[in-house]
Amino acid sequence: MTAEHAWRQLAFDDFDRLLDALRARGFRPVGPQEHDGALVLTELEAAAALPWGVRDEQGPGRYRLGPGDAGAFGHNATAGSWKTYLRPPERTLFTCGPDLIAREGAVDTGPFAFVGVRACDLAAMGVLDRAVGPVDGAFRRTRDDALLVAVQCRTAAAT
Repeated sequence: MTAEHAWRQLAFDDFDRLLDALRARGFRPVGPQEHDGALVLTELEAAAALPWGVRDEQGPGRYRLGPGDAGAFGHNATAGSWKTYLRPPERTLFTCGPDLIAREGAVDTGPFAFVGVRACDLAAMGVLDRAVGPVDGAFRRTRDDALLVAVQCRTAAAT
């Protein structure tokens, strides 16, 4: 692969086509969206839901959103993490039917497409891979099935 084909900047219209293509392949696109004055990770319905022209201002005990000019990913951090989808805080571990046979709890989330993953997120996922991947089959399946759409950090936080 040549350097000119190693990356591609997507225009606004291309994001909707990307989300449609991901859904057509069975993925559930998840990415940052503005909600109640913070950026949160949630399922993406359309490119317009991405935080276009929004940046975050961080400091000790401070997190605010303000106008930005770095497209949909001009922010530094969201209020949550991808771990919420990779290893949910609540999950049914097993069920026991009338026959008293324990069965592993169903993980029916469908494969995720994480849109807007940064280098620090990739590093954190690597830590999870090493820490819980070998012992948590549901995490391993969710992680193996996930598609990551990475973005380059454009600005640094004051912290």
